[in-house]
Amino acid sequence: MKGIRYCVFFLILSVALLFSTFAWAKLGEPMRVDLPNGLRLVLQEYHQIPIAHFLLLVPEGAEKAGLAALTADVMLKGTQGRDAQQISEHIDFLGGSLSSGANDDYCSLSLEVLSKDIDKGLDLFLDCLLHPTFPQEELKRQRAQALAALSQANEDPATIIGKRFRSLLYQDHPYGHPLVGTRQSLASISREEVEAYYHRFFVPNQAILVAVGDFEATEMADKLKDLFSSWPKGKDLDFSLPAPQALRGRRVVLIDKPDITQANILMGNIGVPRNTPRLFPLALANGVLGRMGFSSRLLDQIRANLGLTYHIDSGFSMGKAAGPFLIETSTKNETAGKAIAAILEQLRIFREQGLSPEELAKVKTYKKGIYYIALQTPSALVSQLADIEFYNLPRDYIDTYQERVDAVTREEANAAARELFPYEDLLILILGKAEEIEGQLAGLNLGPLSIERFQPE
Repeated sequence: MKGIRYCVFFLILSVALLFSTFAWAKLGEPMRVDLPNGLRLVLQEYHQIPIAHFLLLVPEGAEKAGLAALTADVMLKGTQGRDAQQISEHIDFLGGSLSSGANDDYCSLSLEVLSKDIDKGLDLFLDCLLHPTFPQEELKRQRAQALAALSQANEDPATIIGKRFRSLLYQDHPYGHPLVGTRQSLASISREEVEAYYHRFFVPNQAILVAVGDFEATEMADKLKDLFSSWPKGKDLDFSLPAPQALRGRRVVLIDKPDITQANILMGNIGVPRNTPRLFPLALANGVLGRMGFSSRLLDQIRANLGLTYHIDSGFSMGKAAGPFLIETSTKNETAGKAIAAILEQLRIFREQGLSPEELAKVKTYKKGIYYIALQTPSALVSQLADIEFYNLPRDYIDTYQERVDAVTREEANAAARELFPYEDLLILILGKAEEIEGQLAGLNLGPLSIERFQPE
């Protein structure tokens, strides 16, 4: 039965791959234009549906946790000509969406509207970008929401363990700082700091604007040049990040939270940056280990064969600097030790034996299928184009994706499995009921164990 399910799955995926690659082939190359003020434009025509999507990225440079995210949030809460309610009503009237945000590497401002409403949507987009007033009351409101989110996160095991994993692994590196901030950092952020952050980092010579939609690229380039020409150039800044230092040896940390029945488990180490030259061998290897549904080894062994969990996967979170490699799952408190031992055994076998020819063929079909399927919306396409531009990936990344996947040899994939997936050097973090878990870890020879009491923020 399992074999039949796999065959049907990959047959559907293969058919979808044929249709999706054909759809992409009709799009053509994106247009790239550099404006006099330094703003980089990337424009991609997409005429399948009458929608236009615009995404602006500026590098994230906050030294205080939560400052970038708070600045991005409050940008949409008032301009010189509109208050927060008017901004909300305007985008609702257009039936579109306007959003902002921040991650470890950049802040973003995003607009999606019907193609007939491009001019009206861009007028609002530009107003929020160039004329934010950062009203004090809105800043207080956003700060209160961020603090409430921190309180809610105290009840979410995945958030708790994820935040602690980052802080333990990255220490003082910027990737170790909580993006939403801490209670202390949020309380100390002033309106003056928000304004200073905006004026320093939201400048065109550090920005990328990607547009995908039902428009003519040359006409859109001229329109955006006229609209954004008044955006004054700022100072050129250095956004390079220090290389994080990977953990050597194993470190095991058990966070005691007696009120939960499930042990949440994260294990991993520093991985690789987004522009790693070994991206494709790494992606294929990881698909076989933990990112190919029931065809992945971890899900097949830990869930299907041993029945220890409902969900388990592995992955590399790649950024401008090396992001983390993670294996994450949850199981009953009383089976935490058994689950960890089983995961480590699969990781050992994976590193030593690598991928079989059959696994490599399957994961290539899988990766090509889901990639092109995912690009069949303007929002997904605009995100991928922005990713390519921001992380300085090959310009032909999308057009040559299938060829790059096909070109990976078994030797390359197995070298990635052996060299880039940590085994001896691991941070193993468990969140659960310590009195039920500690004894299970004693005989596993995992390394030094420390127990800490969960402290809500």
